[in-house]
This record gives sequence, C-alpha cells and structure tokens, in this order.
Amino acid sequence: MVASQSSRKDRRHIKSTAFPYLMTLPYFLIYALFGLFPIIYTFFLSFYDWNGVAAKAFIGLSNYVRLAKDPVFWTTLLNTLILAIFTLPLQLLLGFALAAVLSGKAMPLKKTFRFFNFLPYITNSVAIGMIFSVLFTWRGGVVNQALRLLGLISKDIYWTGKPWPARIMVAIMLIWKNTGYTSLFFAAGITNINPSLYEAAELDGANGFQRHVYITLPMLKNVIRFVVLTSSIGLLQLFDELYNLFSGTATNAQVLVGGPRNAALTTVWYMYDKGFGSVVEMGYASAIAYGLFIVILVLTVVINKALEGRRSI
Repeated sequence: MVASQSSRKDRRHIKSTAFPYLMTLPYFLIYALFGLFPIIYTFFLSFYDWNGVAAKAFIGLSNYVRLAKDPVFWTTLLNTLILAIFTLPLQLLLGFALAAVLSGKAMPLKKTFRFFNFLPYITNSVAIGMIFSVLFTWRGGVVNQALRLLGLISKDIYWTGKPWPARIMVAIMLIWKNTGYTSLFFAAGITNINPSLYEAAELDGANGFQRHVYITLPMLKNVIRFVVLTSSIGLLQLFDELYNLFSGTATNAQVLVGGPRNAALTTVWYMYDKGFGSVVEMGYASAIAYGLFIVILVLTVVINKALEGRRSI
C-alpha cells in the first residue's frame, strides 16, 4: 500500500515537472525546423559550389577565400560605414531632442505625439521603399519640385542615377524611419532618472541645457550604447527598403541592383543577388551570410568596448 502511494506520487511529480517542457516543446520544434536547421545548412552550403539545381560540388574554403578578395563585398561594408556616418549622429541627436521634449512636464498630448513619432519605424519596409521611390523620382518628384520652389536647385537631381545623391536619399529615408525608434529608448531612459537629481541641479543654478549635458546624457550611457549597437547591426542587415527604393517609380520599375555604381549596395542585398539573382551561387551566398555574421560579431565587441563604462540607466 505504501509502495503504491509512493509510485502515484512519483507519477504526479513527473507529470508536474514535465508539463512546462511539453508546453514549450512546440516552440523548440518550430525553432529547430525554421531557425536552427537553416543556420546549420547555410554553413554546410558555404563549403560547396551549387546553383540550386545541379549536384553540389565540395570546394572547401574556396568561397571564403573568394569572399576575402571580393572587392564588391568590401564595397558593401564601406557603403554601410558611409550610411552610419550620415545617419547615426543625426539619429541620436534628433532622437534625444524628441525624447527630451516629449518627456517634459509641460508637453501636451504626449501619447499622441509619441505614437506618430514611432509610426515610421513600424511602417512596412516595402511601403517605405515605394513611398520614397515616388518622392525622389527624377522628373516630377515631390522632392525635386520642392527644392525648385525654394530656389535651392536649378535642375532636377537624379537621385537614383548618381552615387552620392543616392546615398543622401537613403540616409534621409533611414533617419526618417529610425529617429522614432531612438527617441523611444531615450524617453524610457529619461523617465527612469531620479527627478531629485534635476531638482538639486536646478537649486544649484543649472539651466535646462546644463541639466541635460551633465545629468541626462551620462545617465543614458547604456541606452546610447544599445541604440548605437542595434542601429549599426540594422544598417548591416538593410535590404527591403533599398530593394524597393531602387526598383520602383524612381527607376521606371526596373531593379537597379546596388543603386548607381553599387553606391547603395548592402551586404544582405549582395547576398540576395548571389543567391537568387540571374546567376545563382548558393554556396557563395552562404559564405557571404557567414562573413556578415563575423562582421556583426566583431562590431558588437568593438562597440561594447568603446562605449563601456560605469553602470548607468
């Protein structure tokens, strides 16, 4: 009798401990099928020459050697660096300014303004690319017409046909999209700062600008590091917006891979073109994917080391 009760308790204990694992099992199965398996299979493909149809041919590290010597791959990283220089400083500055304004006590309709401020970031990437493609159309585009009315240009700028105008166009699009994302984290950080710090600084005669410089910014160091890191990774993974930007109205509905002279070509776009373009090279596209992974890993370490410091909000 005692043994029977003990066995029943053991079974109930097993059921109670196994239940959480059974509930989470579907997630792990889906992740293994659609997440883990593609990652492993991509690494496997990076050692082969394969066009997606014919038999795979093992070529060892040849794809990685080719990647290291590929000038187009290094061009994609240079393009990302240029975009980062154009966008990140303004994104951080505008995001902080908006967060400071929207966190002010006297600011009316805070929730409404926060919603419209964050709306560009959650807008579909395809829609963003198409919208900016229409805005920056060479002849008859809204941007060129506005610049003419303001007297800033005498002839239309060929935004999608010249390298630097194309980069400026992409930078404007990214700043418009990501500023709300940046301000959201800054606003969260500002909210968590102890108000007594501002009150003490105000009693000491510090004005608003000084309070932000000597209190807000130092306390937001971890937020700045997070935003810089995630924004940099986002730039390296940029694809949807650019693909639609250079394949819409502005380019007469023809896909201009990489923009003019590859000025807007990103690593993910280059990988997509190699894997699904006119000449399919699945093995090399897989090597590009892992090359990008290494770049992101190194970038993460460098940014964390460069911006690490005392623990703050």
